[in-house]
Amino acid sequence: MILNNTHSAGTISSSAALRNDAVPVKNTLLFSQNQSQPLTHQPDRSLPTEEPDHSTGSCKECLYTGVLTCSGVSLYFLKLASEVPEQGTKEMLRQATKQKRFLLGGSALWAAAGAYRMYLG
Repeated sequence: MILNNTHSAGTISSSAALRNDAVPVKNTLLFSQNQSQPLTHQPDRSLPTEEPDHSTGSCKECLYTGVLTCSGVSLYFLKLASEVPEQGTKEMLRQATKQKRFLLGGSALWAAAGAYRMYLG
């Protein structure tokens, strides 16, 4: 790639061949010599001046996201509890009962967390 950069008063130019058979492309960037005169084509990069109002509590999107997340985890635990095998040896059934109890408890815990999140608003 061949680059020919030139600098003249008020402009910077660059000609570059993108490929061997391509036509050279000329890019020009304008800038101001006078610092008190802003550019007309300069993008606005200023930060927003207004602060968001947090006095009313959390936003509705955050509320719904929290409730749906807790509900989803609760339903996932419930699904896993329904997949625990109910047949097998006595030792397997005892382990399955423990797993099912744990998964149902986790499902209830996450459901309660979602309900509490909804209550908090």
